[in-house]
Amino acid sequence: MKSSLRRIGLVAAAVPMLALAAPAAASADAMFLDSTTTADHEGAAITVVESITRRDGTVVYRTTTYTAGLGGAHVHVVYSSAL
Repeated sequence: MKSSLRRIGLVAAAVPMLALAAPAAASADAMFLDSTTTADHEGAAITVVESITRRDGTVVYRTTTYTAGLGGAHVHVVYSSAL
């Protein structure tokens, strides 16, 4: 009986916290981040992909590639944004 009362008390305490936290989680920004690296005797490269969806619905996408090799070092950036 005590175990059931504890469970009911725990659920009763957790429900208000979850109810207050749910709208905050739904309005938070969402983000995706990934990277890839390669290297060999001719050089090295790293590519970073980032995608963000903001609370206002704006989506930002950016791919950045850094390369270094016999021909020097280079940075290539692709940036896109949509409402």
